[in-house]
Amino acid sequence: MKRGNFTVLLAYACMLFGCAGKADVNTTQMEQNEGKLLCGATTVDITPGFPVSLAGYPNRPLSGRVLDPLAARIVSMRLGASELMLISLDLCGLYATADVLIDEIARAVSLEKESIFLSATHNHSGPVLAWGDAKDENPNVRYTRELRDRLVAGIANARANLKTVYVAAGMGISPVGINRRIFQSDKTRWSGVNSMVPITRSPGGPTDPEVRVVGFLREEDLSWQSIMFSYSCHNRSFRDSRTAITADIFGQSARMAEARFGVPAAPFAGA
Repeated sequence: MKRGNFTVLLAYACMLFGCAGKADVNTTQMEQNEGKLLCGATTVDITPGFPVSLAGYPNRPLSGRVLDPLAARIVSMRLGASELMLISLDLCGLYATADVLIDEIARAVSLEKESIFLSATHNHSGPVLAWGDAKDENPNVRYTRELRDRLVAGIANARANLKTVYVAAGMGISPVGINRRIFQSDKTRWSGVNSMVPITRSPGGPTDPEVRVVGFLREEDLSWQSIMFSYSCHNRSFRDSRTAITADIFGQSARMAEARFGVPAAPFAGA
């Protein structure tokens, strides 16, 4: 397992150095907050309301029970005329739908597509995303269109509660992640899906236990506005999840942080 890259810090640096797109903002508001970082955040329920095909494993039946809800956590940042949207999704991946989904969202919220970052937590128990025309009756196409609409609404909510903030950063340690590759006896390769050696816990294998955290504190009273965290972990822990929907480890950790701090806590998965 290699060290996970903290996508959030990269995106934040891009905004500070002018890589983020220009937002359609009120000029007076810009002048009042010139040189100050604004942040708004929200959590959006993206749990499908009907059976869908799930990502992560082949030949799975349509989804059944919901073990826990799926969420999109949106962090909106604005510095002068530059705006950035960081969106963490309880999904396995975006794959071929990423570009079209970003294009659709960017048009709907009047923001350049380069300013929208989508990141999946890689749970193996969320919907496969699929794109098609409005007449397509495929349930996953329907879900993807609903996801787009929910994200557009969520961005509006995040923008509506922008506050001037300070940025805090920290690091912790968690033993949750494991190495699941057994070293072969000939010492030439790691075992994998097609290996005769099963994937299982490898106590001697390398892991990255660091939890990287970025928090935003309101300037007015130093209370929390939002939190983001990153951890290198394969987000799969449920054995009985062939038809079940769950946000898995990252969803549970995000909900625990939100219960503790009372603000959206967006997880970002490392390698």
